[in-house]
Amino acid sequence: MIPKLEPQFAMLLETEGFITAFWEISGDYRTQEDAYDVIEQRYISVFGKRRYSDFNSFRVTMYRHLKKKKSG
Repeated sequence: MIPKLEPQFAMLLETEGFITAFWEISGDYRTQEDAYDVIEQRYISVFGKRRYSDFNSFRVTMYRHLKKKKSG
């Protein structure tokens, strides 16, 4: 039986959820990159690997996702 993930970790599996988690904490950190690093570390602690290779990769994905969401 596969254990059920806590909601705050399960949301990180989806692009939208990762972005939401990032924005939820971004005001608590000096830079957006610092906030990204915290969310990426949460992801690594649960799933054992990185979701994005670096902040720039996340940033590009986030803006593409937001643009796509806005247009359709």
